[in-house]
Amino acid sequence: MSVDLKMITDNLQQAGFDIQSQQIKADNKWHTCKLFSDNGSKKMGGYIIGENVCSWINNNNYEKGSFCLNRENIVSRFEIEKTRKIHEKEQRDKYFTHARLASKKFMDIPNGDRTSPYLIKKEVKNFGCKIDLRNNLVIPIRSLSISTDGVIKSYIRSLQTVFSTGAKFLEEYCELKGNMHLIGFNKIYYEPQKYSGIILIAEGYATAATLHM
Repeated sequence: MSVDLKMITDNLQQAGFDIQSQQIKADNKWHTCKLFSDNGSKKMGGYIIGENVCSWINNNNYEKGSFCLNRENIVSRFEIEKTRKIHEKEQRDKYFTHARLASKKFMDIPNGDRTSPYLIKKEVKNFGCKIDLRNNLVIPIRSLSISTDGVIKSYIRSLQTVFSTGAKFLEEYCELKGNMHLIGFNKIYYEPQKYSGIILIAEGYATAATLHM
């Protein structure tokens, strides 16, 4: 099926994608590309062009959408919904794959008595993080869910590396929405019935660690 590259480009640009028609790939596969809001080399946008439907996702704010490619052959809402669900499953599978890589990367960092210049500068302790061989602070970002029968599950979904300069790096293509770093993780995770303290929510590690201390 021939596609109108200009129409696709215009729609994606209206959705915040920094993309040109010559970059469009209509091969029924997910492709990442830059958003106008992206900094540096980050590519937080994703799109896929399937059978008469283009679906997209903004991984910065998790907005998503779909549009028809051929107005003379408009697909039904059922078909669009079916396509959207297929694409969402592919996105979940992608998140899962990169979560496994992030978890392995964290587990492979050897334990030791290393310290992070960032922790020294902020005058906070290490709560559940690791210090890599370059003395960078590596923070695990976890999911946390409780099933109806009270079983608590938690998995590493991403990592944030904080360099000695204070610059921060998030693993690419990992899911952030709904995930967090937990200070006091062991107590909350393994003995939640014994925990009756106040839970504080903070944006960054240093702030949360300061409040905890």
